[in-house]
Amino acid sequence: MTVKPNRSAAPRWKPPIWLIVADVLSLALLMLGLMLQFAPDSPVSGLLPPEAKLPLLAIGGTGAAVCWVALMLSVLNARRAR
Repeated sequence: MTVKPNRSAAPRWKPPIWLIVADVLSLALLMLGLMLQFAPDSPVSGLLPPEAKLPLLAIGGTGAAVCWVALMLSVLNARRAR
C-alpha cells in the first residue's frame, strides 16, 4: 500500500529573509542606543558620540516594532491563504 502525497496542501510558510535582516539590524541599533543610555563607560560606548543615543533608540525601536508588525501581518496573510 503506497501513500500518495497530498498535493492540495498549501506550502509551509517561511519568514521573508529581508524581514529577518531588517529586524536584526534594528535590534543592533536599539542595543547600541541602550548601551549608550545604561553603560556609557563601556568600551563600545566610547566609540560612539553621546549625541547618537536618541537617534539610535528611536530608529532601532521603531524599526524593530515595524518589523514585528510586518512579520505578524505576513503570518496572518499566510494563514488566510490556506
